[in-house]
This record gives sequence, C-alpha cells and structure tokens, in this order.
Amino acid sequence: MSECPTANICGYEIPLIGVASGPHTASIKPIAEFTGHASDGRDLDIDKDSPITQRGIQPFLAMKTMGGGPSRGAEALDSIREPDTRRIMMRAGVSMNCETSFAGRFKQEYLPLLEQALKTNSPLFISVGYEADEIERNIREIKNFLTLFTGLPPIFFEVSLHHSKDDPNKARDRVRAAVKAAGWIYPVFVKISYYDGHYLEIAQMIKEEGAAGIVGINSLGPYDSQRMLAEEEGWLAGLPLSEISPLICRRVKETLGADYPYIAVGGVTTHNIQEYFENGADAVEACTHFLAHGPEEGLMMLHDALQENAVQARCRVADTFKNLEQEIARRHKGIGRYVETLGQFFATNIDLGRSPELHSLTEPLTLSLNEESCTGCMDCMDACGSRAITPLVVAEGLESRAFPDVDPELCEDCSLCVTVCPNGALTLKEIE
Repeated sequence: MSECPTANICGYEIPLIGVASGPHTASIKPIAEFTGHASDGRDLDIDKDSPITQRGIQPFLAMKTMGGGPSRGAEALDSIREPDTRRIMMRAGVSMNCETSFAGRFKQEYLPLLEQALKTNSPLFISVGYEADEIERNIREIKNFLTLFTGLPPIFFEVSLHHSKDDPNKARDRVRAAVKAAGWIYPVFVKISYYDGHYLEIAQMIKEEGAAGIVGINSLGPYDSQRMLAEEEGWLAGLPLSEISPLICRRVKETLGADYPYIAVGGVTTHNIQEYFENGADAVEACTHFLAHGPEEGLMMLHDALQENAVQARCRVADTFKNLEQEIARRHKGIGRYVETLGQFFATNIDLGRSPELHSLTEPLTLSLNEESCTGCMDCMDACGSRAITPLVVAEGLESRAFPDVDPELCEDCSLCVTVCPNGALTLKEIE
C-alpha cells in the first residue's frame, strides 16, 4: 500500500518530499537508494526488499546539470556517509563545495545518468545551469534527448539564481531564457535566495516572466570558508536556514497568491517539516538531512514525521509574528553571527589541511547554561531549528524568570542557539 502523499503541481501529482540537487543526485548509487532500486553502477533494477519499495514511498528528484564545484560529488558523498562527518554536517550546517559539474561531459556522463533516473519513474526537477546561454543549450539538448523515450514521469526544469543576486537584469535574462527554451511542455521552476531582503522583488519578476513556480530558499552565501572547511568558498545550508525558509515561503505565497506553486527547501528536518507546509509550501526538498541520515533512513524519517501529530503541535506558523519582514531580517542577522562564530571555532580547533576529517567536532556535546548571564529573552528558542528548547519558568520571590530548557532527545547539537545568545549564556561542552 502506498504511503506517498502527493500535491497537484502544474497538473501533476508530485510527492510532498523530494531530494534537493547536490551530491545525492549526481551519481547512480544514491538515486537507486532513494527510489527503492538496486544498482550495479551502470543500470537500475527494482529492489523488492528495499523498505522504500515495500512502503510505496517515492520522492521527486532534483538533478543538477551544472555546478561551480569540482568534479568530486561521488567521493564527497562517500566521505559524508562516515558517521563522524554526518554529525559535523548537521552541527555545522556548512554545505561543502562537493557538487559535481558535468561541464564538458554533458553527453558522455549526464545524459546516461538522466536515462537511469527516468527508469525510477520519479518526477524530476532538472537544474539547467546559471548563465542564460548554458540554460538554453542544456534545455535544448535535454528536450531532444527526452524525445527518445515514451511514458515519461513529470519533468520540470529548474533555474537557480543564487549566482546572480547582485544583478537583477541577469536574473531576469536567465528566467526568460529558461521559459522560452522550455516552451509550453515543460514547466520551469526558479530557485531563489534571500538576496538581503530583495527576494519578493525577485519572486514577482519570476512570475511575470512566466515561470511555473518557485523553489526557496537556496543555501546562503557564498561565505569565505577558508577558516571553515578549507574550500575556496562555502554556502550555509542545513538547520540554520530553517529559521527563515518557512517565513519566506509565507511572504512569497502572500505576495504571489496561494495558488502559485512553491517548493520549500533549507533546513528541513523531522522536527520541523510540518512548519513548511503550515506556511504554505506545496512540497519540500531536503539535502543536509539526507547527508546526516542516509537516503533510505532519512526518507522514511521525513515521511513518518509528516504524519505525526506531535510534529504539527510543535509548529510555529509565520502569522504569529507582528512584523514578518522584520522577523526574517532579525533571524538572517543571527545566521550571519552564526557563520562568523562557526568560522572562528573551526579556525581554533581544526587542522584545515585534513578537512573534512573534523574530528574535534564529533564528540557528543551538551548545552551548559550560565544562569547569571541569561536574561530570559528566549532568542535561543526562536533559533532552535529542531524545536528542542522550551521556556522553563522559575519563581524568584514575587517575580519569575524564564530559562531555556533543552530536550536532549530533540537537540541535534547544531550550536545555533549558542551563537544567537546575545549574552553568551549558552555554551557547548563535551559530555564527561
């Protein structure tokens, strides 16, 4: 019996949960694991013993054709699967520069990978590049390639604008190129970033140019990550984005209309997945969550969480804030402090030449509270992407104070609460 809930997007029934573009969709092995298939490295066959197959779970897949990173997606994914490195990814929230670029190898490597992905019958969101000319070229070649097949799953093209945030004209040119090249057959979705508060203008432009929907938000950055992961540049992903991604979804839906499709991404975990839907998302994508838990386990965890009433009870809906735009800006500023603090921590504790073997971050940690420094502002609770912090009210004579109370079962050691505390009252310490 199928356990795969769907939403109607552009006339297609699309699963509510998808795999964001990145290392998980850059090689055949993880694609097979996500879709209940077995792989010999070249071809796919249904794996009847896979829990994904047995439960009838089917995600949609976002596949990247072009990327700024080196051609090391498969190697990076293998290293990320190490338990210690998974813990680092969840705690640090840093997106390593590990996506595979198919530039120069499009026909030789990407199209055969796309052919295998088509066999899974999963809906595909195909990311087609960053520059207008490559977008047109990629869409044209993929469309020609797709004419060789019948009975195709739903196909969408996706354009990411995070490399054009400083040039609105280039962003418009890229959206326009994609819509023109795709024609009326294939819907175009556009992936947005925060753009220092200009995301609503970008969203309105996307709709004006005829794109079918929006994916948001992309990883924040680029940041100077020489001190973080010894890469040329880094992008912040994972739990920190959960602070603003659902709220931005609500603002975009309010501006463009509830019927305009929006796929939410950025910080999706089992603890907050319902929040994205409560704020208007039609579907969600995850990446860092799967880096931490693996394809099969991670996918089943999200599906189970989506059906649990307990998740909905912890949900915070955006309309509870008096000024949503100010709240988003405040949280974005807090994320900036998080990045700076994270960089300083890495610079102090990590041998950058050995990245990603960041062993100093892999020991179990616990939160320590200095009650004298704590003012009870509860910024830590607002920042917690896993909803692990609740206020503990303590009577002090005729008055009372609130202190953060941490549920260790929900805490994912991401350290975001430590960073946003304005008084340095919270610290992370190794468990003795």
